[in-house]
Amino acid sequence: MDILAAEDEEIQRLLLKEFADHSGYSMDTVATSQAAIDKIRQNSYDVLLVDRRLPDFNGEAVVKVAKTESPETTVVMISGDPPVTLEKDIRSQLDGFLGKPYNIGELRSTIERVSPDASRGSSNSGQMLSGDPEHAHQKTQSRTNEKSY
Repeated sequence: MDILAAEDEEIQRLLLKEFADHSGYSMDTVATSQAAIDKIRQNSYDVLLVDRRLPDFNGEAVVKVAKTESPETTVVMISGDPPVTLEKDIRSQLDGFLGKPYNIGELRSTIERVSPDASRGSSNSGQMLSGDPEHAHQKTQSRTNEKSY
């Protein structure tokens, strides 16, 4: 599976890449919205993980371009803001939402939930994170001792 992760924080990009390498996924990472848009136009991705707040312009613009130019790409928004703060037209274009902070089990679960061929990673503990943007704020209070990103 080919994944593009648009995340401005370098440590987050490194951790995402480490996760992908250990899970058998191919991942490109970028730090800006423009770099994400350029990659989307140059390559085909199965999954796009996009941070809502990127330095040049917001991740919502990346979602619009991705869904216009590559509608088959699965898009997951990553944000510390609740999904209800997203414009309704953006929420309707998302295949999933991952609230920050998140742990490795939540990341894996979200990718497995939104992508039909993502089932190769091992299933983690029964962590609940809704990949559904309308319900992503309903994380469980009890977290395991997994890495949080």
